Amino acid sequence: MEETAPCVVVVGASAGGVKALMTLVEGLPEDLDAAVCAVVHLQAEVESRLAQIVSRAGPLPAIQASGGEHLTTGHVYVAPPDHHLVVRDRRVLVVRGPHENGLRPSIDVLFRSAARAYGRRTVAVVLSGTRDDGVAGASAVGDRGGCVFVQDPDDAEFASLPIHTVVHDRPDRVLPLAQLAPAIAAEVRRLSDAADVSENGGGEMTNIEVAYADGVTEAQRESVETALRTAISALQERARLNDRLAERVGKAGAAKSRRRFEEIAEESRSQAETIHSLLAGPDGSDG
Repeated sequence: MEETAPCVVVVGASAGGVKALMTLVEGLPEDLDAAVCAVVHLQAEVESRLAQIVSRAGPLPAIQASGGEHLTTGHVYVAPPDHHLVVRDRRVLVVRGPHENGLRPSIDVLFRSAARAYGRRTVAVVLSGTRDDGVAGASAVGDRGGCVFVQDPDDAEFASLPIHTVVHDRPDRVLPLAQLAPAIAAEVRRLSDAADVSENGGGEMTNIEVAYADGVTEAQRESVETALRTAISALQERARLNDRLAERVGKAGAAKSRRRFEEIAEESRSQAETIHSLLAGPDGSDG
């Protein structure tokens, strides 16, 4: 029996997006405990075969949404031409509303609706593309506690959309396309595990649980340390990325953008150093 998706992965792409989406879904696992919704900017007047292409590319079945479908785990829903894709009440809707950012479907519309419907159980993914449709939507996902992944601009066929998202949203991860699917799968597993703990938590502790309380506390401490070290790595990765972007736009003569990327890189390094100091012991070592 198909289950309503406990979390949602929303994907947005523009120029170069079909190829990027194919590579992404190829790497997603068959047992992904989430629904995937995708908007790719395509010509409005041409019949789309994107759903068939996505279905052939990976293990997850894909359909072109017609409106009203329940979001079910392990399924991909793609926007039809000239219609917005909207997530609402664990369903996907197809709406022929006004153009947004001059576009229909709009990535921003999908991302914002998913953020409202799923909150922190939303994973937004920005792939290759031009212009900036999706940037505001990615920020909305982050503001609601969701996770934002962006394809590394150096790895994207068209870097404009990923660059705009990195500058304005400061995403959780910026990764080459080949690494995005495993990262998405890991985040979905984390969300599923957190949901299981929440649903099964509470109640009185058993004698065994009391006996191992100290062990649990130690495990929690180690878990926090692991999370902090992961955050350090992510911040260092963000700093390196922004250094590369600063160099790229500087060569193109965009001084203002270069300074912005340099500021983000420096801020990321400072944050990483702050976290590292928290991990360090009294003697300055971190164990």
